[in-house]
Formats: sequence, C-alpha cells, structure tokens
Amino acid sequence: MKDEKAAFAERLRAAMRAQRLAPRAAVLEKLFNTHYYGQPVSIQSVAAWLGGRSIPKQDKLKVLAEVLGVEPQQLQYGSADLSHAPAVRSESRHLSAQDQQMIETLLTLPAAQRKVLRSLVAWLGATADDPKEDGLS
Repeated sequence: MKDEKAAFAERLRAAMRAQRLAPRAAVLEKLFNTHYYGQPVSIQSVAAWLGGRSIPKQDKLKVLAEVLGVEPQQLQYGSADLSHAPAVRSESRHLSAQDQQMIETLLTLPAAQRKVLRSLVAWLGATADDPKEDGLS
C-alpha cells in the first residue's frame, strides 16, 4: 500500500509539472479548493497526497484529474505518461491583465468566499441571454 501511495504522489507531481505548476501543497490546495464544491481540503491533506502518505477519495480524485487535465484513472493507476498531458491553463494567455489579476485575487480568497463568487458567476452566465434578468425590464 505504501508503494501505491508513493506512486500516486509521483503521478500527481508529474501532472502538476505538466501544467507548469510547482508541485507544492499550497499551489495545489488553492487550485483544488477553487474547483471542489465539497468541504475544502486542508493544506495538510494536500501535502499528504503529494508526499505519498495518502490517496484522496474518488470525489476528490475526479476534481484533481479535471483541474490537471488528465483522466482520473491515469492519476490513480498510472495508465499513461502524464508528462505529455495537454496544458489546461493555456487559455489564461488570452485573458486581459485585469482578468488575470481578478483570478489571482480569487485564488487567495477563503473557500467559502470563492464558492459565493462561483455561484454569482454561474447565475450571471445563466441570465446573460435573458432580457428579463438584465435589470432593464
């Protein structure tokens, strides 16, 4: 079991490097909690994943795989080489400096505040094409 945890940790670090992310707990904790809708994970839990001391449960593994641009089974079982995973962060090159700053600020907020903002953005996106919801009716 210890070898399985160590192998998972290496695949996780490789997936992070493939996305041009430093394989550090603080980096992954912020990225993960920004995308996870459950109880936020602690930096200690993420450090345990990266250090080969634990493997996350399936719900968390799916989110990790999604944010790192790999298939969950790749991350869990090592079915493919993660060093060639396509970068999922390339879209940030097309963002304005203001949008990039907004995202950086978002990532520094506590998980509860990030969830509120995600809900607001989802609502705004859902009402963007509805003239009844634009406040001008």
